[in-house]
Amino acid sequence: MVAHSATPASTYRPSDDQMEAAGQRLESVGQQVVRYGVVVVLIWIGLMKFTGYEAEAIQPLVANSPLMSWLYGLFSVQATSDLIGVAEVAAGVLIPLRPWSAIAAAVGSLMAAATFATTLTFLVSTPAGKRASAAFLRSWWRPVSSS
Repeated sequence: MVAHSATPASTYRPSDDQMEAAGQRLESVGQQVVRYGVVVVLIWIGLMKFTGYEAEAIQPLVANSPLMSWLYGLFSVQATSDLIGVAEVAAGVLIPLRPWSAIAAAVGSLMAAATFATTLTFLVSTPAGKRASAAFLRSWWRPVSSS
């Protein structure tokens, strides 16, 4: 019986170029997931604005908003909700147009940013939002007992 000498198994190590290419692909996939995730959310929430249930649900938020309360002077609760829905759906439709029109995608992205920023203002303009925000902030800055 002849003994065969065992050769050490070589370990595969990708080259720096391969790692760079894999990193770029992963980054691209991540950007697409985020982009189209935002698109789904905008279209979904925008379409909900066309329902009576959602129009009534956002009414206290819009009514207390210094940015949006004026809409109720011009439109009904449902028409205001519909208008907001049109803006949200439009943003959701414009964003994925990036391969064909970077400008359209940029406009949609700005609309989305405005939508999200306006939504955040509800935390400080709505009475219940103010209380919730204050409670949250107090929980973060509460002194720690030394016991």
